[in-house]
Amino acid sequence: MSLSIVIFPILSASTSLKTIASKGTIVSLSWLHTDGKFIKDEYNRTIHFVGATEAQTAWGNPATYPYWRHEADPKPMAQRMKELGVKWIRICVTYTYWINQSKDGTGKSYKDWIDEYVREFTTKGIYCMVGCMGHEFSSDLVNDNSTDWLNFLRELANRYISNPGMCGIYVFNEIHLTKIPVEKQRAYQLQAAQELHSINPHLLVVVTTDRTGNRGFDPWWLNQTQPNIVCSWHQYPWQDYYYSDPPCPHAQAYAEGNYTLARQLYESYLYDRFLKYSEEYDICMMCEEFGFNDNSTLKPGDKYWNPGWPQIQRDFMDFLGKYDHSWNQYCWWIYDGANYGLANLGDYYTLSPVGKIFAQYLAP
Repeated sequence: MSLSIVIFPILSASTSLKTIASKGTIVSLSWLHTDGKFIKDEYNRTIHFVGATEAQTAWGNPATYPYWRHEADPKPMAQRMKELGVKWIRICVTYTYWINQSKDGTGKSYKDWIDEYVREFTTKGIYCMVGCMGHEFSSDLVNDNSTDWLNFLRELANRYISNPGMCGIYVFNEIHLTKIPVEKQRAYQLQAAQELHSINPHLLVVVTTDRTGNRGFDPWWLNQTQPNIVCSWHQYPWQDYYYSDPPCPHAQAYAEGNYTLARQLYESYLYDRFLKYSEEYDICMMCEEFGFNDNSTLKPGDKYWNPGWPQIQRDFMDFLGKYDHSWNQYCWWIYDGANYGLANLGDYYTLSPVGKIFAQYLAP
């Protein structure tokens, strides 16, 4: 069976992400590698990841949920994402479910379910990345008293070693939000990358390089020259309004409807904290998680209220295209009140208001 993905040429910084996507060429999936700020295939052609997260595979707290959320069927989901032009999917894997050989209400094991996701998406020509959440290992990593996390990552690497469509592993997602000291965050992630590359040097290893407190990229990673490491950062614009006192100037401008000023301020804000590092230091980075909500179930003052949506979403995605940044939007479906979902809950085909903007930045 032929697998395919869109490969994107390197374009000028003024080219929009939608334009980049529309000029792709169909080729087979292959192992990937980093080359400066870019991700390239085995023929040294530059690709640009545009994709989404499937969070059903990790939903719920294993301490209180007897089963994970298994309502999603990966087959129609993969088909719909292919139709939209999604290039890669991030599959959240919960260590507790994995290691305990958990089964859902139908008797299917968690590992088999993850295998089904990988199989359905890669056979549709969509790259996959799998990985773990940093908070699952926070107490062990703080106290240096377990290697369970390392054995887990080794198993993931070995399990999919023959499938180039399973192109990468992200390690300790949002580890910067845990109580693990920064020095240990760096050391554990670098150790994970070295271990994974000893098993499969072709893997893209995605590391969290946000600094605690929304203070931008951690420049310590500029000195790490190991190939096939991708530095990730996250962005949730509502936090710029509610987690800052007073709100960040760009967030205030969006809330007031002064979109011209807001766009200028927001681009400068993102460039100073993240985008300049790939532009000026030629390191491979991606916005591996960001999310917007349409405010439909919220009112001003609520957590997740996003003043200025949808203009913020359009501007943000324009900036990612301008600076040749790969990205992954959170997420396909979601259960809580944030309304980040790209498709209506339980519906594979009807896009949410957020999803309709998302789709405008994908290849046709």
